Amino acid sequence: MSSNNHLQILIKKRLKGDFIVANQSGQAEEKILIQKNHLIQVMHFLAHDPDASLDLLLDISCLEHAGNEQTCQWQSNFDKPHFEIFYLLRSSKLGYRLCLSILLDENEPSLPSLSSLYSSAVWLEREMWDMFGIYPEGHPNLARLIMYAGFAGHPMKRSYPITKGQALVPIYKHQHLPNFLKE
Repeated sequence: MSSNNHLQILIKKRLKGDFIVANQSGQAEEKILIQKNHLIQVMHFLAHDPDASLDLLLDISCLEHAGNEQTCQWQSNFDKPHFEIFYLLRSSKLGYRLCLSILLDENEPSLPSLSSLYSSAVWLEREMWDMFGIYPEGHPNLARLIMYAGFAGHPMKRSYPITKGQALVPIYKHQHLPNFLKE
């Protein structure tokens, strides 16, 4: 990659629209902020264009800025971002990475599912929903991934009370466990 903003230029040139709200270039990776209504179109382009070739979705992460919006690096581009979603992509062919961000309002914590583009999105979106309550629209099998099925709420949200009690889950006793694991 000859330029620090190679992907930003590529998106502007090939998609011919105002898809990028803001961008930053670092030594390790480019960072791009887009609006959520462009997510599928931009991700499809990045995954399938031979000059982008971002074929690996490595991670989806979420940061909740509620009450502390100054932590958002894109603050000037959004009134009061509640959630910031990060998609970390890598090109196995070309070797570079991209961090694509989306800002979400507290009243609309949903975005389109990427499960049709990246198989890893199935698990990563389940984790995002389980922990933060961000709903991936069109997800093929949205269910709890980390918390148990009867868990109420999303424990990584700032609004989740730390002292909240949950329904108890039965402890399963297995005959084949070593003695130190048996109760």
